[in-house]
Amino acid sequence: MINSKVIENPKKEINKLVLPIFITFIIGNLNSLVDMAFVGYMGTNALAALGLLSPFFSLVNAFGSSIGVGINVLMSKAIGDNNNNKLANTIFNNGIFIAVIVGLIITLMVFIFNKEVLGIFGVTDSLYNYASDYSILFVGSAIFLIQGVLVSVFNVELKSIYTTFTTILTIFLNIIFNSLAVYYFHIGISGIAISTVLSSLFVVLISGVMLNFKDDWMVNYKINYSNISLNFIKELLNYGIPAFLESSVFKFVSIIFNYFLLVVGGSLALAAYTGAWKFITIGTMVTTAYGNALLPIASMFFGKKDINIIKELYRYVLKNAVIIGIIMMIIFNLFGKYMALLLTSDPILINNISYVLGILSIFFVFIPFNKIAGKILVTIGHPRISLYVSVLDVFVLQLLFMSLSIYFDLGVQGLYVSRIMSIFIIAIISSNIAYKYIKNLKFDEISE
Repeated sequence: MINSKVIENPKKEINKLVLPIFITFIIGNLNSLVDMAFVGYMGTNALAALGLLSPFFSLVNAFGSSIGVGINVLMSKAIGDNNNNKLANTIFNNGIFIAVIVGLIITLMVFIFNKEVLGIFGVTDSLYNYASDYSILFVGSAIFLIQGVLVSVFNVELKSIYTTFTTILTIFLNIIFNSLAVYYFHIGISGIAISTVLSSLFVVLISGVMLNFKDDWMVNYKINYSNISLNFIKELLNYGIPAFLESSVFKFVSIIFNYFLLVVGGSLALAAYTGAWKFITIGTMVTTAYGNALLPIASMFFGKKDINIIKELYRYVLKNAVIIGIIMMIIFNLFGKYMALLLTSDPILINNISYVLGILSIFFVFIPFNKIAGKILVTIGHPRISLYVSVLDVFVLQLLFMSLSIYFDLGVQGLYVSRIMSIFIIAIISSNIAYKYIKNLKFDEISE
């Protein structure tokens, strides 16, 4: 049943979720570095092969997280709607089913059309043997997707500390298995891939045990595939596919921006941006954490048909994210050079990274308007509107401003200003759209 603390003080529960979610994001980014650290000792070709397949692995994980968005929203609504335990468990089962089926399809695709799939991601003949060995990783696609589903379940249950624990455990096991594969069994790059699969498998099993044997869950979790329904699958994909496409379009614009930056400013400009963007990405995770904390709790009140609380939570989370963004912008401007020292000792590159950090730190103030608006639109049942706003941002505003910058020969500074202009405009557009949809939301529109 629904946690009484959520009803009594939803703002406090959101604040309790934010820090564990943020820490999980930070730690989760370290897991890819673990494989990279072990593969790095196997030579340049091995590391290059891993680098080429990393985007594919990121897409698999992104799909798992995207299906998790649907699980998060639909389960939370079911819990909020008269504690509909059976419905919430049915949604959970359908989420697991999607993860298994899609995971198996990815595995079969990689192994049947191995050379063709690897070629799509730029693997050349000289790197094929290494990449093919590492592609054993995708035998665990279903496991990675299930892990994404379970992360969402923990967030629905407001136990994001469990997500943090399982993320840390995944990295710890990955280091142990990698060490055994490389130094004891001498398996090579395929051993690195197998280690990643095994570490996730162990964590999935442990998470399953936690769901079955702890008694403080809001939902009684039971695997029952007789609950599988095409309607529920379509509903989950209705949330999941827009979320997946939304994350994909931002990866696309990053590739285009990097290309323009390299053409205009050369390798120094790209190196400075790459270094600065690592810190900017970490900073924006605060807003993402607030959005992810808002999602399950606002969805529960959506299930309870309490529109006023949803409006209040939206304003509260947005205000907090903007205030923290302003503080972070000040910190990045004051300590940019010291942050750059963590990445390089080259004084020219340090100055360039510090300069870029100062310019792009304005992102921290504008991004909350877009990110939080997207989460609230998903909460009230409009995931496609959130996707359309992102497409407008990427394919119209960002590409338009970048192209104008190139056309008028505004240089590197012009490219940075183009990104700031686009994020400023989309912040206004997305927040106004979210406000409009929330304002016009009626009780008779909220029916299951």
